Amino acid sequence: MVRAIGLMIVGMLVFAAIAAAETPPLPELEAFQGHPFRFVLEPDAIRAIDSPTFVAADKARGMAEDSRVLGVVVDGKARAYALDLLDWREIVNDEIAGRSIAATW
Repeated sequence: MVRAIGLMIVGMLVFAAIAAAETPPLPELEAFQGHPFRFVLEPDAIRAIDSPTFVAADKARGMAEDSRVLGVVVDGKARAYALDLLDWREIVNDEIAGRSIAATW
């Protein structure tokens, strides 16, 4: 599983590098405290995770016991989103206890 995720991430990075090479220069934005802003990615370039799957903590493979997670509890229902994954995808759209949430990092 970890190897598959690693290969997927490498593939995404290669795709992003190819897309960036074919993309025209991005415009500068109004300067903030003398430093111009530039777009790094186009809007919606990093897709959210829309259908997350979960396993019990004792069944999670490829994670150390001290792995950092973003924890959410809604009406007594808990979820943990691995920050290692959120570093790459940034947003998880999920439903907990019948409520829609967006976990962001």
